[in-house]
Amino acid sequence: MSSSIMKRITNIFKIIFPIFLILFIFFQGKRELSHISIRKSFVAIKELHAGGFILTVIVGLLAVSVMCFYDYFLTRSLDAKIPLSKVFRVSWVANSFNNIIGFGGLAGVGLRSMLYRDHVEEGRGLLKSIAWMTPAVMNGLSILLWFVLFNVFPVRAVLHNQPWLWIAVIGVILIAPAYLIYSIVKRSKNISFKVSAQFTITSLAEWTAAALVLFVIFQLVHIPLSFVHVMGIFTIAGVAGLISLVPGGFGSFDLMILIGAEAFHADQGTVLTALLIYRLVYYFIPFIVGLIFAALEMSETIKRKVEDHQLFMPAVETTGVLWKLQRLFLQKLANLTFPLMMICISGTIFFSVSIGVILLRYEVSSHLYFRIFFFLYMFLFGCGLILLFLVHEMYMRTKRVYYMVSIILILTAILGIFTISLLVSLIILLVLVGLFLKRSSFVRESYPFSFATIGRTVVLAILALSVYLKSSSLVLELLNQPHKLNFVFYGIAMGALIFAVVYILIFEISYNKIHHRLPGEDPDFEKLKDFLEKNGGNALSHLGYLGDKRFFFSSDNKAMLQFAKSGHRLIVLGDPAGQPESFGKILQEFHDAADYYGYTIILYQIDGENMAFYHDLGYRFFKLGEEAIVPLETFKISGKKRAGLRATFNRFTREGYVFELHSPPFSEAFIKDIKEVSDAWLGKQHEKGFSLGYFDSSYLSRADIATLSDSEGKIVAFMNLMPMYQEGYISVDLMRYYPDSPSGIMDAMFVHLFQWAKEEGYQYFNAGMAPLSNVGQSQYAFLSERIAAVIFNNVNYMYSFSGLRRFKGKYQPIWKGKYLAFRKNRSLPVTMLIVTRLIGKGPKGKTTS
Repeated sequence: MSSSIMKRITNIFKIIFPIFLILFIFFQGKRELSHISIRKSFVAIKELHAGGFILTVIVGLLAVSVMCFYDYFLTRSLDAKIPLSKVFRVSWVANSFNNIIGFGGLAGVGLRSMLYRDHVEEGRGLLKSIAWMTPAVMNGLSILLWFVLFNVFPVRAVLHNQPWLWIAVIGVILIAPAYLIYSIVKRSKNISFKVSAQFTITSLAEWTAAALVLFVIFQLVHIPLSFVHVMGIFTIAGVAGLISLVPGGFGSFDLMILIGAEAFHADQGTVLTALLIYRLVYYFIPFIVGLIFAALEMSETIKRKVEDHQLFMPAVETTGVLWKLQRLFLQKLANLTFPLMMICISGTIFFSVSIGVILLRYEVSSHLYFRIFFFLYMFLFGCGLILLFLVHEMYMRTKRVYYMVSIILILTAILGIFTISLLVSLIILLVLVGLFLKRSSFVRESYPFSFATIGRTVVLAILALSVYLKSSSLVLELLNQPHKLNFVFYGIAMGALIFAVVYILIFEISYNKIHHRLPGEDPDFEKLKDFLEKNGGNALSHLGYLGDKRFFFSSDNKAMLQFAKSGHRLIVLGDPAGQPESFGKILQEFHDAADYYGYTIILYQIDGENMAFYHDLGYRFFKLGEEAIVPLETFKISGKKRAGLRATFNRFTREGYVFELHSPPFSEAFIKDIKEVSDAWLGKQHEKGFSLGYFDSSYLSRADIATLSDSEGKIVAFMNLMPMYQEGYISVDLMRYYPDSPSGIMDAMFVHLFQWAKEEGYQYFNAGMAPLSNVGQSQYAFLSERIAAVIFNNVNYMYSFSGLRRFKGKYQPIWKGKYLAFRKNRSLPVTMLIVTRLIGKGPKGKTTS
């Protein structure tokens, strides 16, 4: 048979075998669980004495601690100078994550490689040693199977009832001998018999300790099985879990425990209870502890070093897609630990409340006590909702969420004492300790609430409550309980939701009164004037006088940014103003300040010359259009190419139109006249803002205004000049005229302005931006850019951009690109919508009058 055929058969087997196992577990499990009383299981959990439960937790933690000897022998074999406390923490993280995540041990390989590599001289040797240690985990199970084979553990009846297991047993039983024999033959530095034997002994101790945990739980819930019987059942179940390829053997392991215990006439409902407790104390609680240790061990520095270290690249490549996916997970692990804890705690609370309400009906006859417990469960459920709602902010690591969550965890621990959930209180204690130890990592002040945040929270609330109510209804059906108990669940859910919302709102309002929530400072026009006169500005600096933006100055006071807030985003208008040598400084300082307050930054209308700064900060770019810079020295209306422009200009001159330049202060009559022009030009439209000037007498009074009057002296058009605070440059902002004015009136105004500016010694005239009307029009353009172009062209201003470039092109300008910079993980259309919405606010968006 050819190798290609064998490979194809192997690939098919890899697909069919897991499917077969899943189907087998499903149908076999359904048959086994059909005779189990769920209510008895709940009652058994409730009746478990507090001291007994604490004992199981202690035994479970000690059993997991046994696995730390893997890392002890590993580091000893590498002569690594690592403190035992660190070895213990790293081992706990690797093993607890391996139990939950699995991937054939790759979770442990990745974590150990990352956290030990700074303590060894040779990275390749570390990887080889870890790789050799990983399969040793199966050696203990292999040795225990010899006790099954020789009937020391009397469970052959189970194997006779499940004969398919014999194949797996024979295969696994040979693993330990093969592993040790290979170490003798190989005799390398990383694969020695001594270290292999140490790993094997540790594996044997690990499996024995895990079985001991199950035996202790069996005794506490009154399952009368001897230790040798439990060891036998546990060993067979371990084989089933191993071949299922599921992390922790979830499903297959538990099913074999149920089948094996039933063979010795144990009550399956009680066995199911024991398995639930076993999963909690041997998997779930150690995983919570592992999350805390991971939060202590993981750091940005370690992640960056692992990402680019050349010694680890071959290992990354050889482990394929699973390793790459796992590496992405590891990169986020430092920030994900506490959010994962909060999700786990929320799930535990919801589960505890469900059990508590169901058992409450059997145990509480007094209406008064029922009402008291009703409110206790309602507040406990509300605490779970709050933790769920704050998961994203916990990921952002804000100081606000640290205080909010700490208070809720304390309240949850207290409520857990009075309700059924001693488990909740114990977990809360562990998480509170970890939270306190990592309090210094909560470096952001807060994370602003926005419509997106509220929307996400609403969806999360609906989803959480729906799942809770639906699962509670299903449990009632399983227990054959009256559906009127659903009203209790609905009452608890609605009351908890109200409590959660009120708590978050009160904390948000009170926190805002105490803490400043925005970087920068409110607009100070005198300070702005002094800065621009001293350090210079750009084409957009004069818009700071609108008062709808905040100012941010660099620490050396040589650079300035102007920005506005929209939700949890800060939209910066243009490049920094001031001294170019301080641009890098202010951008870094502004990003640090924005990150401190939990904001994301969008940069609008930036120049191409400074793109290197923004690229280094991790931005993507979208070309908004091009700015028309008219060189005044070469501008003229003579010649054949300018015949049309010259004819327009001469026509307005012949018809008696007069161009004038007015300097502030302006009279009330003048302001009234140009206001009429502005209102007529606006029509039913409303003013825009942010990147566009709007009619405001205080703003217009800060620069000259050019007007064009008809032969009767009536002002029919005006433009306000906009200083650029750069030598030789001038620009305009508002360009407004009566809609019934003769065609070409703007051309006449521009020609007059160009001639005036040239006489005044200006070298360049900024005629404003011409957004590219053909952006996103090609069938090959990115869909996001096509959507963004539609938004920008139809929402941003009051007129279409079609023909605008052609209109300004008559003046033969120099075209200068203008760009939008946004984060790589943000949507371009959404970013454009946010910017255009801010522009559309107009004068309503002013931060000061």
